[in-house]
Amino acid sequence: RARDAGVSLTPPPVRGAPRFPVAWPVVVRNHAHVEVHTDRVRALDISVSGLYLDVEAKAGSELMIAIPLDNSKQPIRCRGRVVRLVSNDAAHAFQTVAGAGVMLTHFGNHDAERYRNFLNRIEHRCQRRIVVAASEARAPALTQALSSAR
Repeated sequence: RARDAGVSLTPPPVRGAPRFPVAWPVVVRNHAHVEVHTDRVRALDISVSGLYLDVEAKAGSELMIAIPLDNSKQPIRCRGRVVRLVSNDAAHAFQTVAGAGVMLTHFGNHDAERYRNFLNRIEHRCQRRIVVAASEARAPALTQALSSAR
């Protein structure tokens, strides 16, 4: 299907660390400290070395990222470099969301440790399993709400 549409499907690189699916709001600034679509940017997966963001960016560009925490403490502040882009066409072919893979390159004071602790909490939540018993019509709405609550 993708080949017929002329879309090149390059598989993602081999992962060195587990990635956890999330829908976590983040604040992204570019190198000029201008906020980029702050009303809708989400981290869609997270790992020890990076994030996949639903944001338009240029390959190789540096982003400043603030990650609000689930324990109401100050956001984690870090910098990252865009290392992978997924276009709208490729996202459609893979049935995913277009965005940018960002490798985290620098954290503020004590933020690297806070990020690891945050990631541990996310991993713990991802290990939970919930059985949903619902009609075929109602199940998608329930599972979507539950999965976004991770």
